[in-house]
Amino acid sequence: MKISAQIPSRNDWQAGGVARKLTPENLARADYVSLSLENPGAEDSLVACGMALAQGRPTVLEAPDRRHLPWFLREGDLSYPSQITITQGTTPVQVEAQPDPITNSSQRFDTFIGCLMSGLSKEQYAEGRTHLQQINTALGGSNYCEGISVGSTDTFGTPKQSLIADLAAVKSADRCVFYQYDNSSRPSGMWVELGAALAWGKDCTLLTPDLNGVPPAVKQGLPGLKVVQYGQHDQLLSALKSS
Repeated sequence: MKISAQIPSRNDWQAGGVARKLTPENLARADYVSLSLENPGAEDSLVACGMALAQGRPTVLEAPDRRHLPWFLREGDLSYPSQITITQGTTPVQVEAQPDPITNSSQRFDTFIGCLMSGLSKEQYAEGRTHLQQINTALGGSNYCEGISVGSTDTFGTPKQSLIADLAAVKSADRCVFYQYDNSSRPSGMWVELGAALAWGKDCTLLTPDLNGVPPAVKQGLPGLKVVQYGQHDQLLSALKSS
């Protein structure tokens, strides 16, 4: 069974020719998952990609070229060569039947803190990083957050390294908190992480100013995800504590 998506032109999730809601349970029905990423705005496809990776489903990413993929996935076939295939247009694809499982991090984390900071200016990134540090302090415990460890937009590693490290940390965390800097709709690796966390059954919270910039699947409701609309940045920590 193939599950495909064409986003954002239409929400058209198909499993065996039948339209289905995007959930880990429905993706688990698939023999493999094919995602059409015709432009960088395919946020629902990114959530689905994370679910498929967590469930060990062979995953085909279709795009005119790698530049149309979000940065996080541009080397996905190097991160997980037995699971991800990147193809252009109608190029025939042969997928692996049994991909290698994603491994845990060598360290256990209380909370994985994910962040949507793609496309931000250096000033916005610095402000968002300050908010992440405040979230980390408020949560306490031993947490993982790439947005804290990376000091600026100029110092990220490679997509291959980030995808492997972040998904391993998600798998090794007891819970996940995702922070959205503003309400702009942006493609981001955070949506991949969110999909994986939900598929692994993690307790997930999304902190977002409002629902304007979240994927359609999030607006419709995803089992296991608590969405907290914090409004303004000065209300962020109080919203977190009350969630």
